[in-house]
Amino acid sequence: AVMLTESITEYITSQIYAQNYGNEKAHQFLKKQRERYLKGRTQDRGEELPLYLTKTEQQYIAYGKGTMVFNTMSHYLGVDSLNLLLKHFLEDYRFKGRPYPTSLDLLERLKASTPDSLQYLIEDYYETITFYDNKIESAKVMPIENDEYEIDLDFSIRKYRNGKNDDLKKSLPLADYIEIGVFDEKGKSILIKKYKASQENNKLTIKVSEKPSNIMIDPNYLTIDKNMEDNKKRILSFN
Repeated sequence: AVMLTESITEYITSQIYAQNYGNEKAHQFLKKQRERYLKGRTQDRGEELPLYLTKTEQQYIAYGKGTMVFNTMSHYLGVDSLNLLLKHFLEDYRFKGRPYPTSLDLLERLKASTPDSLQYLIEDYYETITFYDNKIESAKVMPIENDEYEIDLDFSIRKYRNGKNDDLKKSLPLADYIEIGVFDEKGKSILIKKYKASQENNKLTIKVSEKPSNIMIDPNYLTIDKNMEDNKKRILSFN
């Protein structure tokens, strides 16, 4: 029940932040919810459960993780598509008696509205406890013709699944769409684009029309990564 009430409510809150105060404020809200989830799971003396099974007392999951998960789905499915799905879900069940809807009913609709290439999102975010370990190994840039710049990027993507104890990180196969953002000296976004990662170690060449200074994996906090510090790096110039 709490996924259907609290998680969706917090997702709506994040949308209000974005609409009324801009993406920067929305990102601040997402950061707080991310911290809430990661801190809460270390303090939970019971069993951490997947989002769709979360208990009433596990607010760090329902609020913290729930906000991130629905926000991620809105990025991949589209805000309008997800909001319409939630609207129809509400309209179909409101003011009705038993049987009341459960999180399984919503997951069924999500699966039906999600393309095959993105079905992994539902399993990773709703049905299991899944984390990413993203890291930029190196990033270099050189100017090319027509006032463009070419960035050579080496980065790694790891995905692992377990419960409260994270000692054993069994890497999972990848066919995941990961966002990479390029920014100028003042932190203004030059490019944010999704790339498909099919292996742990990746090389990518990115062309931009403005001089880049920094690069970041997952700038919109779409994955659950415990260490975001190694997701970003200053871009070095070729000698």
